[in-house]
Amino acid sequence: FSSSYWCSQYLKGINAEAKRKNIDTLITADISDVDLYQDITCAILIGTSLSWLHKTIEVLRAKDIKAVVLSAQKSQGFGSGVSFITMDYEDALDKLIHYFESIGRSRTALFSVNPDSATDQSKRSAYLSAKPTHKEEDIYYFQATLDEVCRQLYDNIDRYDSVICTNHISEIVLSKFLSEQGYRIPEDMHIAVFGDSEVERGDRMIENTLIRIKPKEAGKLAVRSVRLLSNYPELSRVSFSICCDIITKDGVIDLSSNKPHPLQKEKIGNAPSSADVSSALIHEKILCNCDRVDIEILKGIIKHESYAKIASRVHISENTIGYRIKRLMQFAGATSKEEMIEALDTYLN
Repeated sequence: FSSSYWCSQYLKGINAEAKRKNIDTLITADISDVDLYQDITCAILIGTSLSWLHKTIEVLRAKDIKAVVLSAQKSQGFGSGVSFITMDYEDALDKLIHYFESIGRSRTALFSVNPDSATDQSKRSAYLSAKPTHKEEDIYYFQATLDEVCRQLYDNIDRYDSVICTNHISEIVLSKFLSEQGYRIPEDMHIAVFGDSEVERGDRMIENTLIRIKPKEAGKLAVRSVRLLSNYPELSRVSFSICCDIITKDGVIDLSSNKPHPLQKEKIGNAPSSADVSSALIHEKILCNCDRVDIEILKGIIKHESYAKIASRVHISENTIGYRIKRLMQFAGATSKEEMIEALDTYLN
């Protein structure tokens, strides 16, 4: 998780707020490192695994260190004295369902829920409470591969006119899969996804709806929570919920301006291969660590432009292009430039 886009965004928020308040921070993946310091009274936990969070909180509790948990919620049974910073998923799902209904979508599935993910469990609870007709059988769990989750949803596809994907990867794979089956998106199936990538809202402009979460803001609030707990010993815990935006390609939604439209469906084809999933994983790792210059470099390489031509267009040196390509390959875990570009070709071309 430490190499993921979401972790980097949490850390950006934490580091920015800590620097602003002149607070020293220790960033570690090993909980035993806290024993090296005598004055640690609070720890911010970044992670989505429920099992890891429960185990780590118990270790901290034994050391009399207060925990501030990002992403999880009080309802997930962490015991007393634990603070939480989370997205307001209930509010987000209420907004999304109202938006879906305003455009004629009334049958929605929740796709690719990880049973051990604290954030996914929060989304699951919000989904079930958002509408009385949402049932457990409308939730599709990620327990093996995304191929299998796609097949499970496809077996019941006639029950739905919209899908909520829990993350960017599942949205990429499902959108590609449904398009290959002849579904038009969003005309035949409207897809919403939880995310916060400039790539999702900009260069890879899609018809899908974005439930925009704000991990950087969560990181800032985590530091403020630590300051509150440190300055007011009488506080046992604090909790903050951050609102999400519902964004379409035209911007933040305005429910009063949306009109219903007819739906059509057609079923053909097969589920995506494991290669599709692998490409999607590479795609997220690269693009979520890209800036605008990186995007322009990748587009140029896909078009078989020379380094010299790309360098002239984006106003950097050829050596800088080579450095940036190597850096992106490291993010992706790609063994060659060709493998990385092949994975990106579908999404950037």
